[in-house]
Amino acid sequence: DIMVPKDQVVFLYDNATYEQMKQVLHDHKLSRLPVISYQTTEVVGILRVRDVLDALLEDKEIVISEMMQEPVFVTQRKKLPAVLEDMILFPITSWKSDTIPLRLTGMCRSLISSIHM
Repeated sequence: DIMVPKDQVVFLYDNATYEQMKQVLHDHKLSRLPVISYQTTEVVGILRVRDVLDALLEDKEIVISEMMQEPVFVTQRKKLPAVLEDMILFPITSWKSDTIPLRLTGMCRSLISSIHM
């Protein structure tokens, strides 16, 4: 599935403790988690497990609000080819590896061409 129903989304609150974060990461084995505002229940960021691991390896403090990345929102009505084209035209610049956008761009182009056929 491209989209997950809201009631099935695994997330962290922006005020979650380190222990709560560890429990969610252990239970669900995800690479990214949406971060939800405790006050407004809106998505305020995305937490990458890779960033958490990097911080742990560098003995840095784990602060969810400082580690999360800005979320990218897609409407339910937007078709997958349009989303993939946007990913090519407006790549996420916060990726650390130079190879990821290139691989993702190639993957998006082949997906777009297979969908349009």
